[in-house]
Amino acid sequence: MAGSVDTLVHGGQVVTPSGVLETGIAIDRGRIVALGAPEWLPSARGEIDARGKVVLPGGIDCHVHLGPEYDDWRGGPRAAAYAGLTTLLVFGTYDDLGGEPLPVAIRRLQAEIGRESVLDVGLHMILANQPAILDGLAEAVQLGVTSFKLFMTYK
Repeated sequence: MAGSVDTLVHGGQVVTPSGVLETGIAIDRGRIVALGAPEWLPSARGEIDARGKVVLPGGIDCHVHLGPEYDDWRGGPRAAAYAGLTTLLVFGTYDDLGGEPLPVAIRRLQAEIGRESVLDVGLHMILANQPAILDGLAEAVQLGVTSFKLFMTYK
């Protein structure tokens, strides 16, 4: 592999979906770009010696409450990062929308998150008994909302 990357991680036991490998990891611009023996990986501006350590993928918490009544957009993700998480899906309710149409609220929340969070953060929305929320559903998906919570036990 030609060129240079930001970081090489070497010497650790790397956990992958297919098992634990003794391999190196090349990381560039925050993304893993290659796994392999160190001699096959590109040069790097920085290195991490992981000898004697297990290298795990970052954790994902798919249902997090952040906002004014809970941990805020800055503190909550920082605490999660210390725990080894890399991605949060923030749970949003109709009440969190502040009366705004769903797409408007999503854009506002994404802007707030983008200014404060140190992690990747997505939105997980509840589909409550509010007909207005359905009007913005297709656009919510286009804006990156990947999951919705439905209560099937209530009228």
